[in-house]
Amino acid sequence: MNDDAYRHVPKELRTAGTDGVGIIRLRQPEGFYTRPAADEFTLQLVADDNRPHRARVDHGTKFDCRTRPGALCLAPSRADLGYSVDGDLAIMVVFLGRDRIRSVIEARSARRWQDDFGGLHAKLFRHDAVRHLLRDLWVEASRGSPHGALYADSAVETIVLGLLSASGVQLAPAPEGGLAPWALRRVLEYLEDRIDQDTSLSELASVVGFSSNHFCTAFRRSTGVPPHRWLTRRRVERAKAMLLDPLLSVTEVALACGFSSSAHFATTFRKHVGASPSAWRRERLS
Repeated sequence: MNDDAYRHVPKELRTAGTDGVGIIRLRQPEGFYTRPAADEFTLQLVADDNRPHRARVDHGTKFDCRTRPGALCLAPSRADLGYSVDGDLAIMVVFLGRDRIRSVIEARSARRWQDDFGGLHAKLFRHDAVRHLLRDLWVEASRGSPHGALYADSAVETIVLGLLSASGVQLAPAPEGGLAPWALRRVLEYLEDRIDQDTSLSELASVVGFSSNHFCTAFRRSTGVPPHRWLTRRRVERAKAMLLDPLLSVTEVALACGFSSSAHFATTFRKHVGASPSAWRRERLS
């Protein structure tokens, strides 16, 4: 959120889960606000104490609405976001990485997700389970306990699947010759658990009892990318979440996410995000 209109808006930032999902609570005055295109989906929850106001939203799809307490708004990834509101707006904002969403949906369904939540992007909507889980995330983020982080991971997955269910979007069939659902889930969990480590193709293949060549082909058919590219994307997503913690240095983030050096991290991050880690962090925390 680097628009000048945000700079003087009181806000509180927390991170939840082992991946450090970014959550912001803020109360912003009447006005016009923008957010440049990013790889995250932006999920906003209108606070219970917020008075209804008229709002106009534009993120490629334009719509007018009333910001009623408990309402949710989901902006797509890779789209510039702009909206105006006619009164003070108290909201919670959660940033959900596109690759993280894809890994959750495709591991659970063994089908292909097309980076879209359909009609949810064109309106305010209500979803009681998602609303309660977002509040739980905020509370757990303040505790910092290992068990709380595991709960937060589960909550994020449930939020993603709740949004998918509410969207009514049909998933594409998995390509023939891909990994079976159990095998894909096992491999993705294995990679997530060792995201800060070097993992060989033969090691991944052994997780599901395949030869390296067979595994690489099946993984690509299931996910659309080879294993090393999938892992790089996830490392960048986790790094973006960790960069929201101002107490962590860029070097600490790089090593925690499996990059061999700060230079390697910076080069890869810029390639995927379009900005250096430091510049991206300054934009988000300003």
